[in-house]
Amino acid sequence: MPNPKCEHCGTSSFGFTLCPTCKHRHTAASWEAIKEDNERLQQENNKLLALYSGVRDFHETTKAKTIEVTLKPSGTSTNEVSYHLHINKLRHSSEYFAGLLNFNGTEITANKIDLSELANDGLADAFDYFVDFLYFGDYELSDKHKELRCVMHGMVYVLADRILSKPLKSLALTELRKILDTSATEIDDGPFLKLVELTYTRTYSNQPRIELPRNGDAINNDRSSKRRRIESITPAPSSVPDFLRIDERMDTAGPPLESEPLRLLVCGYAAFKLSRLKHKNTAFFRMLLDQFPEFSRDLVLQGQA
Repeated sequence: MPNPKCEHCGTSSFGFTLCPTCKHRHTAASWEAIKEDNERLQQENNKLLALYSGVRDFHETTKAKTIEVTLKPSGTSTNEVSYHLHINKLRHSSEYFAGLLNFNGTEITANKIDLSELANDGLADAFDYFVDFLYFGDYELSDKHKELRCVMHGMVYVLADRILSKPLKSLALTELRKILDTSATEIDDGPFLKLVELTYTRTYSNQPRIELPRNGDAINNDRSSKRRRIESITPAPSSVPDFLRIDERMDTAGPPLESEPLRLLVCGYAAFKLSRLKHKNTAFFRMLLDQFPEFSRDLVLQGQA
C-alpha cells in the first residue's frame, strides 16, 4: 500500500498535518484521508509483525522436545489415535498440561500421556481442534461437523474447560456466539437442543444449591413438634407447622442469573426462541426441562431479566 502523500508536493506525509517539505497545511478532508491511510498501514504492519513472529515461533517450536499424547476409547475396536506434540506449546496453551508436565511423574518418564478418558467422553474430535489451535491459534470445523457446528463448538468448549485452556474456551464461546446471534441465519432446533443437553450435562452451575423440606419430612416434623408440645409443660410459642415457617434458606441470596458462560449463552438463545421450541419440539424440549431442572430455572430467570 503506498504511503500517504502531501496533496501539494507529493512528499510522504506520514500523518503530519503540516508537510515537512513544502510546509503545506492539509485540508480537513485530506487530513482525514491521511489518518485513514495511516491506520490501514498500521494494520498491515501489525499483520506482517504477527506473521514474522509466527514464523520465528515455528522455527523455535521445531527445535523443542515433543511428547506422545494418545486417545483410545475403551471397549471399542477403534484404533488408538496418537499425537506427537511440542511440550512448550502444551504448557503455553493449557494449565492442565502445564501442571502435568512440570511434575516429574510417569508421563515425563515414559514421554507419553494417555488421555483415553477424553475419547471415552466423546471428545476425541474436539481434541483434534485443540491440536489445530495449539499450532495456529485458531481452528476451523471440518465438513463432517458443519451441520452440527453449534454442538461441535460446544464440545470444544467442554474440552477446553477440562484441560484448563482459557484461550481455547474463549474462542469456542466466540464462535458459538456468532452462530447463536439472533440476527444471524436461523439454526435447526434439533442441533440446538442437543447443545442444551450437552451444556447441562457437561458444565457445572455457579448457583448455590438450596434444599427445602420434602412433603414427608414436613409432615413428620409437624407430628414430632405436636408430640413435643404435648409432652412439654410450657406450650410452644407458635402453632404454625414447621413446613410452613419461613426460614433462613428462603432468604439465601444467590447470583440473580446463572453466570457460567456457556449456560448463559445457550439459555439466552432458548429464551429468545421459547415460543417456537414449545410448539415445534414439544416432546424433546419437555424432556430436557424434566431432566435438567437447572435449565428450567435458568429459562425462567432469563425470561425475567
